[in-house]
Amino acid sequence: MNVWQPFVEPEDFSLAQLWVMNTGLSFTPDSINWPMNSIETGWQVYSDLYSDMRPRLFVYWTGDGYVKTGCYNLNQDCSSLSPGFVQVSNKVLLGGAISPPSAANSEQYEIRLRVFKDDDSGNWWLQFNQDYVGYWPSYLFHSLQNTSDLIQWGGEVFDVRDDNSQTKTHMGSGDIPASGFRKAAYQRNLQYVAMNNKLYQVQDLQAVSTKPTCYTVSSGSSKAWGTHFYYGGRC
Repeated sequence: MNVWQPFVEPEDFSLAQLWVMNTGLSFTPDSINWPMNSIETGWQVYSDLYSDMRPRLFVYWTGDGYVKTGCYNLNQDCSSLSPGFVQVSNKVLLGGAISPPSAANSEQYEIRLRVFKDDDSGNWWLQFNQDYVGYWPSYLFHSLQNTSDLIQWGGEVFDVRDDNSQTKTHMGSGDIPASGFRKAAYQRNLQYVAMNNKLYQVQDLQAVSTKPTCYTVSSGSSKAWGTHFYYGGRC
């Protein structure tokens, strides 16, 4: 995914990320496995968490659909009773600024992310570019202990407003997908790790926007970029 430094209003956040999830829908309702489990990683601009407006690498998790568990990075914004991600690399700073960001009509700066399950330990590992950063221990999860049943890629804007006013926070670069390369945000070469531990190109990607009056998405496929999409915008 290419990295941008979007405009973000105070208390809002804007991010681009990968979700590895288990919805829990295949389990008995109200059982311990029923709540959604999610592993998340990407870049975000979130001044309430980092005290600035720079894009930063982050990890996140929840074991119960964001109700009582879950936190950013190395237990940031998290209860001491809820330990999370375990870092093993001394080359990657979780929560660290990614610099420089991409610029319109100029150089595009990308990060590569991979999340995969280690069969021996059951832990979920994060690879950032060429570095194995660390892992989410399997005991954090219930439905996600064994496998994921839903993978998502995309952008998200969190808006604190509870009235009818619209946020001015940008998603991605702030430009619409039709602006294309060097202007719009994108994620490319989308793949998934199957049960045989082999990588496969994503097929039949479902592109969805929950607020198309502000933020839109356009997917495609090519030999050079594989399955990919452009996304983003502003209100």
